[in-house]
Amino acid sequence: MSNNIVRQDNRDTFFRGLFGQSEHFVDLYEECSGKRLKPEDFRRIDINPSERVFPVLKGNGLSNDVAQLTTDNKLIILTEHTSTPNPNMGQRDLIYYAALLYQWLVNAGIELSQSSPIQVPMPEFYVVYNGKRKYSESKLNFENDFIKVSPKLVNIHFDKIKNQNPDNSLAGYSYFYKHYDAARATGASIDKAFECAVQQCSKAGYLANVIDKEDFMSVYTPLFSYEDDLRAEGRIEGRTEGELKKASDTALEMFKDGLETAKIAQYTKMPIEWVEDLLAKA
Repeated sequence: MSNNIVRQDNRDTFFRGLFGQSEHFVDLYEECSGKRLKPEDFRRIDINPSERVFPVLKGNGLSNDVAQLTTDNKLIILTEHTSTPNPNMGQRDLIYYAALLYQWLVNAGIELSQSSPIQVPMPEFYVVYNGKRKYSESKLNFENDFIKVSPKLVNIHFDKIKNQNPDNSLAGYSYFYKHYDAARATGASIDKAFECAVQQCSKAGYLANVIDKEDFMSVYTPLFSYEDDLRAEGRIEGRTEGELKKASDTALEMFKDGLETAKIAQYTKMPIEWVEDLLAKA
């Protein structure tokens, strides 16, 4: 196995890497919106941390997952992936859209002080979910006297998605985690569960144009390392009851403040699956 520092947020990282590519995003967008567009209709956009207003987002553990701008400049599509219900997705989507819109204006050289009306890309908000707990769409909404943000919740568990064809990228992602999660539930280590999921996808023809790429194993294997299990066991076994209680309280407070599961795990120095189990019982 790799001796690299292994990232715990393999689910989010895999999602961003796959659906950040327009050729795969079209399948995700069709599931979310019901509209079928072409890869050339999208262009990925990312929040640039070098801009002076954006380090605030990074410093607070906030970073968007996948954002695509339609090439006609009419839509900014924000798609957030989560396996843990989060009541602050609406607020976060609003912040991401504002940051991306500001960046779009700067890159287009548009001055808000100009006298003529400015047409800007409108937002579409989606939250895709593949966690264990029930998640209500109403809990995603953010509303006050001035503004309302209502992201659409899309369940991407394999048995919930509309298109389960092997050539569909979202079906492939969902099929992969169906078998990964099943293997983990039987006690398989992270790397063995990864190998199982890859084998099942290869056998059934899912993610063929991804798994068969020459660099797939070198890029994604470090995200699913057995070293994660060893470190996770050590981090839990080395904690006293009082330390675990403190970590639990801190994790729950951070979750209420809208931080991502991966960031909570990072700041509490606890395994991400421990955090997910804690939040699932909360």
